[in-house]
Amino acid sequence: MDRIDYLKFVLIAMALPTQYLITQYWSNDNVEQSIALKNLASSFHSIKSYFELDAWKKWYLSFVLDKPGHFKGPKVFFKKSKHNEKDIEDDIAVEVLKFRKQLVNFAESSVTRSPRPSKVIFRVGQVVFIKRLNIHGVIIGWDEKCNAPSDWVEQNYEMDERNQIMNQPHYLLLVDEKDEYMSDKVYVFQDDLVMVTNRKIKHRILNSFFKKFDGGQYLKNKYLHAVYPHD
Repeated sequence: MDRIDYLKFVLIAMALPTQYLITQYWSNDNVEQSIALKNLASSFHSIKSYFELDAWKKWYLSFVLDKPGHFKGPKVFFKKSKHNEKDIEDDIAVEVLKFRKQLVNFAESSVTRSPRPSKVIFRVGQVVFIKRLNIHGVIIGWDEKCNAPSDWVEQNYEMDERNQIMNQPHYLLLVDEKDEYMSDKVYVFQDDLVMVTNRKIKHRILNSFFKKFDGGQYLKNKYLHAVYPHD
């Protein structure tokens, strides 16, 4: 078997297990899986020599096995120009926007929130405490008023409190996994929230929404900035 045939064999052998690992261990979130696949595609173009087995081994380990929380593979890095990083971020933002266009409820719509209503107190990226549920979370979206199906409203709000709650701003949050709540996302009304500082959140898809934690709150990625430009 010559080098080219050997390379073809390696690529075919890697394709199915790579896709399986992403779908099984990366996340059940469609957006994050799409981002993972885009990172794999981008890394393909960053490798200078396609005929060195060691290069493919490092590529595989760095983008599949080195996923925090799931694998403990060695850290392998490829140098990328700022231009390439910007292209990747743009592609990811477009992919997320395309997916979010299908969503309309629970502050998941990709419609740009501009101008920002003055009655919306909290901002995307802030960490809050939910009083009714006794848990913490980080805000990833908001609606000016409750935007949820009627059956959800009936299950979650008592009849005598709906008039007071339904017109309040509502927020979509990623729940801190450290609080061990039964759901990883919640949709809550404004009066139920208290802002928290200097608390980092643990969540499996946190990096799909934010760049980093600055000590006070999380900084939005490109997609969230496009939807919430004034937060």
